[in-house]
Amino acid sequence: MKTINLKNYFELLLIEFSNEITLICDSGGTKTDWSLLSDNIGYFFSTNSYHPNTLGNTNDFLFLTWLADLCKEKEITFHFFGAGCLNPFNHEKIRKHFSSCQFKSFYIESDLKAACLATLKEEAGYVGILGTGS
Repeated sequence: MKTINLKNYFELLLIEFSNEITLICDSGGTKTDWSLLSDNIGYFFSTNSYHPNTLGNTNDFLFLTWLADLCKEKEITFHFFGAGCLNPFNHEKIRKHFSSCQFKSFYIESDLKAACLATLKEEAGYVGILGTGS
């Protein structure tokens, strides 16, 4: 897979994607790292945090609008891995925040699960995250 690191998501506006897109994000207390996968290319960029306690910043409005428009044209599977998302209340806050987007599939998990999947795969073990809350 070819990878392209973007300075910000605005660069995505110039790209024509295939009909099937996988979007994965890892959201912590400080920032959110995104991977958009299409046509065997991975586009990587970061935004402000999408932590459940800081949702709704006005500078994220343009990104959310772009994403909602893209969902109207493409089939997007979205995997959201976020700090605090083990809590059902926070899980629902994330779901509501992205409610304008009609994803093909939308999965919300804790960032702890993402760390385990990335480091352990299917093996048993221990993983810790030393992020903003540490």
